[in-house]
Amino acid sequence: MDFTGKIVGLSDEDAETALNRLLVGLDITSPKFHSLLADSNASDLENVIKSVALQIGESAPILSETQIKDRGGAIRQVLLEASNNASLESNIHGALASNRKTLFDPITGALVLAGIVVVLSTEAEVDYTEGKLHVHVHRKASTEALIKKFFAFFK
Repeated sequence: MDFTGKIVGLSDEDAETALNRLLVGLDITSPKFHSLLADSNASDLENVIKSVALQIGESAPILSETQIKDRGGAIRQVLLEASNNASLESNIHGALASNRKTLFDPITGALVLAGIVVVLSTEAEVDYTEGKLHVHVHRKASTEALIKKFFAFFK
């Protein structure tokens, strides 16, 4: 299913809500994502992204939510990349399909970083167990294209 038009047309607030819904849904339904999202903080998320970048030969910019040039655009791009990923398609559909107001706690203050990690985790094995982070990239070419798109968000 193509969600491009819907995602591009989202306001910044609606895009943020959709990404939060996506992350909360993954946190609830997937043990892999639960340990990754619930047990990590912004620094851990940065380290996942830096580890992926290192494995594909890219240098990472300063990865901080405050360094994002266009937060709404970055969130929409993360949603677009998630919608193009077969393993996240049903989750993105659920996040976008609901138009009712829901009460939930945002998954993390580092929303964009968490979204990037979720999309990258479909390209790499990301495991956060017992306080230790393990990252192994499976598909270098597609991961390299993704990481370059994501790094363009940061100043």
